[in-house]
Amino acid sequence: MIGRLSTPLSAIPDGMVQSATNVDIRPRGVCWPRVGLSKASVSGSPPAVGVRYLFSDTYTSGAETLWAWASDNSATPTLSTFNGTTWSSVTLSDTVVSSNSPHAVSFNGKRFWAYNSNVNRLHVYDATGTMRRVGIVATAAPTVANTGAGAYAATLRYYKVQFRIYDSAPSIVASSELSPSVSFTPSGAGTAARVTKPTTPDSATHWVVYGSTDNITFYDLSGAIAVATTTYDDSTTPSAYSGGAVAPEAGLFVPPPSAKFLVSDGTRLLMAGSWETTASSGETTPSDRRVWFTRPMGATDQGDDESITSTTGNRYWIDINDPRASAITALQVIGGLVYVFFPESLWRLVPTGIDGTPYRAEQVSSSVGAESQYATCVGAMGSDDAIYFVSTRSGLYRVSTTSGLEWLGRDVIGRSPTISGFRLAYDQNARDLWVISTIGGGNCAQVAVDYLTIIDGEYHGGARTFYTGNSSVSIECAVPYAGSMYLGGGGSYSASLYYLTSSATSDDGTAITSTVVGPTWADGLSRYLAEEPTLSVGQTLSSATVTVTLADPYSNVSRSDTETFSLTNFGLVSIEGLGLSDAKGVRATVSVTASGYSLGNHVDTVRVPYVVREPL
Repeated sequence: MIGRLSTPLSAIPDGMVQSATNVDIRPRGVCWPRVGLSKASVSGSPPAVGVRYLFSDTYTSGAETLWAWASDNSATPTLSTFNGTTWSSVTLSDTVVSSNSPHAVSFNGKRFWAYNSNVNRLHVYDATGTMRRVGIVATAAPTVANTGAGAYAATLRYYKVQFRIYDSAPSIVASSELSPSVSFTPSGAGTAARVTKPTTPDSATHWVVYGSTDNITFYDLSGAIAVATTTYDDSTTPSAYSGGAVAPEAGLFVPPPSAKFLVSDGTRLLMAGSWETTASSGETTPSDRRVWFTRPMGATDQGDDESITSTTGNRYWIDINDPRASAITALQVIGGLVYVFFPESLWRLVPTGIDGTPYRAEQVSSSVGAESQYATCVGAMGSDDAIYFVSTRSGLYRVSTTSGLEWLGRDVIGRSPTISGFRLAYDQNARDLWVISTIGGGNCAQVAVDYLTIIDGEYHGGARTFYTGNSSVSIECAVPYAGSMYLGGGGSYSASLYYLTSSATSDDGTAITSTVVGPTWADGLSRYLAEEPTLSVGQTLSSATVTVTLADPYSNVSRSDTETFSLTNFGLVSIEGLGLSDAKGVRATVSVTASGYSLGNHVDTVRVPYVVREPL
């Protein structure tokens, strides 16, 4: 017997399957054709050009939504959402100055978006259904003048204003820093000091007037005023200002920068990288080696997730002193620990429990890092999670809190000569890791998909399958959505949107041929006679064509024998007439071409009887 390829997947040793194309690796069945690809719905306003980034999330209502970022490098990128039935377009805030792929994360019922715009600001899609800048930048000081006729005392006082965003609850969604102060002494012949609102910044919905007698401690005088009302008349005696709430400490509400990467550890939003190199007044200074983080939700209830604390006592950021002085390339989080990737190093942020310095940085690796944010993803490893990532140095890795750093790179190293351009996605329903690698040039290159299966968190070198199919199906990104995997890309800059489904009869019209190549049987000393392999078919192979080939890979000339046939009954099937004699080595290949995916279209085992001839 040459070999038996039906060993349960959880026990497959390295090399038992030399290669697998277009198959689902399962605990039972050596050649189980994969499901096909169907075109996604184009109802409504779908992406019109190549899809560069896919993101899925769950609204607070529980409805899952798919987001597609599309660009053709010659026009402003577009963003579309899909609710399972219809696509809708989303108007992007600010001018997008680059087609670089964005990064998004869901937190506190919002969708935060990191994309390259013409401002040094992060963006968010909130409950109002609009994209806006995160936070509110501080404004100029208000202006003040006398109003009315009366005897309002001529007492020196100082005014500041703050802007806020309220939702329909109403709750404070975001707050700004207080403006610079303006001093004012009434004439003594008016009824009030009229404070006039400066220009409304960003997406502010309300403003608040604060007053002080000493220009140090300020108190809320007005409460929230809708921005449509442009003035507030202060007729309060300054000595009574202290009856209002004390103004927040300076530095609590600085808006986040235009970061590149986003994660949440469940209580905070964390950001890293930067699209910009400079900051305007009131903005956060960018840095490509810094990780920023918001306050824990509920710390002030005035927009904790939309500001970076920068007070006298607290600085809510941490600089990673990577010895190579390179830029951060990715962020991920598992088990409450945030992992920070550089091109050739890996760090993690460990919670300290100290409010002023809530994280400390420790190095995980000084030689291995991630090539990009898109070359990372979180997936299962048994009952725990792990971060899977591609390093430009040596291929695929994973890191977990239980097993540390592990190299898994043999199955993807060499797939690209420079090990670059990879994108990872994890299907939590099927527990499958997708490794998408570009094999052409440019943003709309055709790609190949390595489909790596993780069973109970165990990685198996032999359990890899390479996807091929319709050459017009260009794939650049993938994301789990609605119990399936949605794939996005674009050939010739037109949009490609597909999803895996067992009802698909092909890859958008191209029949699927599933092939498994077994190991080579040889000892370097013998010659073999192999004949009449036996297939074990678990169920009826309906409308399927099966091809079995025996080949001698060590012969100086091409030596192989192939039989193609249709099977209509399950059980053991002997392939009469198929054989190979006087071979230095024997390798079996099995292919199944079916009219469509079916649980019956699979081969369980392949047995090849052999006889050892005289030594070489």
